[in-house]
Amino acid sequence: MEIKINPDKSRIFNDLVEYSGLHKELVLRRCQYAATELAILWNKKKNVIDYYKEAEIYIYDLTKYQMILEHYQIIKKMIGQIKDLKLNKILEFGGGFGNITNYLKFKSYFGIDISEVIINKNESKENIKFSCISAQSYYQRMKLDYEKTISNIDYFLDNNKKIKEIKFSIVNKDVSPEEINKFKEKWGKQVFVPKYVNFAGLNFNVSPNNNPCSRALREMCILWNGEVSLCCMDMEGRVIHGDASKNHLIDIWNNESMRGLREFHLGNRRKEYPLCNNCNEN
Repeated sequence: MEIKINPDKSRIFNDLVEYSGLHKELVLRRCQYAATELAILWNKKKNVIDYYKEAEIYIYDLTKYQMILEHYQIIKKMIGQIKDLKLNKILEFGGGFGNITNYLKFKSYFGIDISEVIINKNESKENIKFSCISAQSYYQRMKLDYEKTISNIDYFLDNNKKIKEIKFSIVNKDVSPEEINKFKEKWGKQVFVPKYVNFAGLNFNVSPNNNPCSRALREMCILWNGEVSLCCMDMEGRVIHGDASKNHLIDIWNNESMRGLREFHLGNRRKEYPLCNNCNEN
C-alpha cells in the first residue's frame, strides 16, 4: 500500500508546517509527511494499539511518521522481531508530534475532552522540550505566549500525580548562560541541556575526530520506509545499511555494512567513514 499526498492540499501537512515553523520543503524532506497522515488514521485502530500492548514492549510513539512503514504488515513483522530479540525500547527521532500534541492537534478525530486525556495519561515519565526560553523568541518561533505555556505546564504537573519522573530540555543554541540558569532555577535538577548537533554536516561543519561514537556501536536507525540509515544524525538516509521491510533486524545488525561501521569506530578510524567524519555526536 502506497499513499501519495499533495502537500498543498493536505491539512495535516500544513498543520505540521505551521507547528514546526520550518519551510515546507524542509518539512517535506526531513519528516516524510505522508506517514504523519497515516499515523492519525492508524491511531484510531484499536487492533493496532492492542497488538502493541500484547507485545509487552516499551514503545514511544511507534505509530508516528518515522516508524510507520508503507504497509501495516511490515510494522507487525518488525514488532514481532523486536519482541523475539527481547529489546525493550524504541526511540522516536527526527522531531514531529509527541503524544500530547497528537491529542491537541487532532482532537476532532477522538471527540473527547482533551484536558482530561492529558491529565489522566498513564505514563510515569514525561519529557517537556523547549525550543527557546525567552518570551520574545518563544513567540517569534512558536507564535505562543511563553508565560501561558509555563502556566499550563504547572497546571498539568499539579493535576497529574502519576508522573514519577520528568525532564525539561532546551537545546543549547542561541541561548545565553543567564537564560539557562534561569531555566534551571525554575525546573531544578530535572533540566537537561543537550548540545546543538550538526546532523552529520547538514547544519554546519565540524573538525573531524577519531573518537568512537556510541550511536554507531549500539543503535539501529530505521527510517519511515524501512531503510536502515547510518544513525539518527543521518535523517535523509545518505548511508543505508539495509532494509527492515525485506530482512530480519538481526541480519541487518550483523551484515557486512553495519559490522564495518562498528569496526571503523572501534579501530579509531572514524575520520575515514562518510558522514561520521563530519559529525559532532559521540
